[in-house]
Amino acid sequence: LAVSNTAPALVAAASVASAAATATADELPTLRERVEGGALRLPGYSVETSDVYYPKTFAGVWECRSSTVAVEAPCGNALFGGNRTFERAKAEVGTSLMYSTRFRYAGPTNNVVVADRAYNIESICRATMGANAVLDVPRSEDPNELAFILSPEGAEGQLYRADLKVVGRHSEVGETTGDSLLSFDVCEVVRQVVSAANPANPASIGTPRPNRPPLIKDIETTTLYRQISPDCIVASQKTLSFLVPDPNQDPAMAGYIVRVAQGRAVDVRTYDVVYRRVRELAASNS
Repeated sequence: LAVSNTAPALVAAASVASAAATATADELPTLRERVEGGALRLPGYSVETSDVYYPKTFAGVWECRSSTVAVEAPCGNALFGGNRTFERAKAEVGTSLMYSTRFRYAGPTNNVVVADRAYNIESICRATMGANAVLDVPRSEDPNELAFILSPEGAEGQLYRADLKVVGRHSEVGETTGDSLLSFDVCEVVRQVVSAANPANPASIGTPRPNRPPLIKDIETTTLYRQISPDCIVASQKTLSFLVPDPNQDPAMAGYIVRVAQGRAVDVRTYDVVYRRVRELAASNS
């Protein structure tokens, strides 16, 4: 999963996914055209492959610097989360976040390179929510589904469970120009469900609290990678978050979301990311 500086949100996008007909890749603009053209609606990709298969030159552990370039609220501040939330997000423009990313070999014969999703999301959560924010990462053999139990700094002990499920995926080998050794573009849409978890009974950690509807979002993350040297990758990353009305939500609020958003992203953020390799990984030790 590609994840932005806003790790407390982890990832997000909308119920309009069911209303948008799934299109073939040939019917859609390229990912670069989508990012540069300012698209605000979900692309309609299906889960085209069982995972994202990266160039083998990505294998390794990388130190990442993600710099916030822009924050936009296309549907107004209210659906972004309110004026204060928007102003806090805007204050991140020009700032950077440091975290670690790992790409590893996988497959029956260790012959493909994939992102280590649990490692990468956990790394970003710790960088944004605090060193002790991640309490548990229930392991799954399915790369399309992840769950985290979180205790963010400043949450006064409140626990949260975040469930992530990939609902759309598309990748492209981009044009190699200028100083690029290679170009690789990827888009994933992830359904994110965040629920309050019950901290009172240690045996029930990770169990959603009753009577609190979860926060449901779909987040589209598109990353345009350019490898400019064996140990350096630069990327432009854009995240679009779409609110998903919940059946247990206040009907007035659900109606407001549908009426105002009209299938558009409510939170759009752009990042410049620099990856510098700190350790190589061979197929035998991934």
